[in-house]
Formats: sequence, structure tokens, C-alpha cells
Amino acid sequence: SDARIEHARLHEKHRGHEKMHAYMILILLVSVVIAQIILVQWKKLHFKSYQRVSMVGMWLIPLCVSVHSHWWRFVFIWFIFTVCTCIVISWALQKPIAGTTPRWVYKWFYVIYMQSCALCVAGYAVVMLTLLGVNMVFRAKPQSWMDVGLLLLFYGLYYGLLGRDISEIITDRMACTIGYYTTTGVPVRQLEA
Repeated sequence: SDARIEHARLHEKHRGHEKMHAYMILILLVSVVIAQIILVQWKKLHFKSYQRVSMVGMWLIPLCVSVHSHWWRFVFIWFIFTVCTCIVISWALQKPIAGTTPRWVYKWFYVIYMQSCALCVAGYAVVMLTLLGVNMVFRAKPQSWMDVGLLLLFYGLYYGLLGRDISEIITDRMACTIGYYTTTGVPVRQLEA
């Protein structure tokens, strides 16, 4: 039949590609290992620059991918998170720092942390319930439940990690501004009781 002949032609056309695919996989694995070694060394030797570059990349690359893919829900949530976080950052970078600023910065990032934990737990629960077949009780397709679960997991992990990285940098800057911390991490004066 024509389908068999076409299939045979396809195999003939791609004969010998297995070796090329093996080389491609080998190159990919070697590249990943080398990149990992470089990243670990960069983190060890220049932690501050590594931390800032990775945070900026984590903040902006998902936005670019989402805009390109027209994932407007993520863009909207990212925009709200960014505006609120930038307001908190502007408070933290003011000189002199207001007496209530550290409390507000802590509260904001604590709320981000708690919401991230809740999203991750909810996402994990939905994924597990889907794997156990609970979606069938509601006559729902497993794909839609799994999509919701993975989406919740992604949002929880993404904003949790981003909030953690931003909070580490901002608290270091506030401590330096207040005078309790230096770039080497050695306190120059004691906190009063």
C-alpha cells in the first residue's frame, strides 16, 4: 500500500540519524554538566553577583516567555506582584529608613511566603487527588484537574522563590543602611535590648 511505501521512504531518508542523535544527546549532557559546574563556581566565588543576576533572570525571563506565548493571566499576576514588591523595595531603600519600614517589609514577604506555601499545598493536593482518580467522582477530565494542580504548584514555587531572593537582598540593604551590618557580614554595633 501507499502508506507502507511512504513509511519505507521515510526510514530510508533518515537512515544513519541515530548516530547523529546520540551525538546530540551527548553534547547536551556535557553542556549541562559544564554549565552546572560554572554556575556552582560562580555562586561560590561571587555570591552577590550570582544572587542578583539569577534573581533578575527569574523575575524577567518568565515574563518574556509569557508575553511571547500570550499567557496573560501570568502577566497580570506578575504585574501586580511586581508593583507591590517595588513599593515595598522603595520603602526599604529610603534613607533614613522609617521606624515601621522593617515591620512592613517583613509582613509583605511573610504574606508572600504563606501564600506560596498555600498554593503549593493546594496544587500538590489537586495533583494527588487526580492521580487517585477523585476527579471521576465529579465527572471531570483528569487533564483539567492536573492542569490546575500544576499551575498552582508553579505559581507557589515561582513567587515563593522570587520573594525569598528579593527579601534576602532587601534585608541585607536595610541592615547596611541601619548600620547593623556590613558587606562582610560583621556587625559594627550591637542591637539594644
